[in-house]
Amino acid sequence: MDRVSFLQSLIDIAGMGLEIGPSYNPVVSKASGARVEVVDHASTEQIRAKYRDVPGVNADRIEDVDFVIDGGRRLRDVVGKPSFYDYVIASHVIEHTPDMISFLQDCDCLLKAGGHLLLAIPDKRYCFDVYRPISTTGDVLQAFVEGRTRHPAGKAFDHVSSLAILTAQGERTLQNSVAAAYDLFKLVQNSSDYHDIHAWQYTPSSFRLIVQDLNALGLLQLREVEFRDTVGPEFYFVLSSNGTGSGLSRQELVERSLKETSVSSIFGGPVS
Repeated sequence: MDRVSFLQSLIDIAGMGLEIGPSYNPVVSKASGARVEVVDHASTEQIRAKYRDVPGVNADRIEDVDFVIDGGRRLRDVVGKPSFYDYVIASHVIEHTPDMISFLQDCDCLLKAGGHLLLAIPDKRYCFDVYRPISTTGDVLQAFVEGRTRHPAGKAFDHVSSLAILTAQGERTLQNSVAAAYDLFKLVQNSSDYHDIHAWQYTPSSFRLIVQDLNALGLLQLREVEFRDTVGPEFYFVLSSNGTGSGLSRQELVERSLKETSVSSIFGGPVS
């Protein structure tokens, strides 16, 4: 089964859907005849222009954008359709959000009661975030209380200074100098522009732990419905207001996170 078919198998796509940031690689395309709307960071024309000359990218596959995120408003306000969608899809999106909690709350707002949020999330152990520590519940709480709409300069520094090149043979090397990271730090610090980075780093259990913590704190009504462990560089979650959760204690998730971030896990391949 290919990746798109696998992702589609995790939810019912017969209803009304919203896909966030599909660009040229949608999980549910409009061309398939599905009832799906698209929200992205720029207009259709801008995204097609961005990718028109990129090798290996078919710009014709870029989805028509229905809603453009402007950076000043929350997702729920940009789309403006509360309790409207049967499913929301966000593939490799949540790690870019300045405020993870508000993003999840907005997805919940847009979903019908019992609707499903499908997330494909990079496993930090097997992507360019390999050298960065996992994000914690405290980290995402801090972003939430600050109401972040763009990334702090310190996160921009960490993103660039720790960015790794991974080879097929499992070799990992730092890509950038500390001076280059400091240049971006100063640029972000002295600018009100949005600079896109990976703000959050997860392993499967660390993400499950954050979601479970947010449920326990009453900050998130979406709960885990289904979890699929890492395949290649990513893992998968389905969340819903009628989800039952992971079924694991906080202690178990903390222990699993510790195991996943051990040296043998990071440098020896996926943990079974």
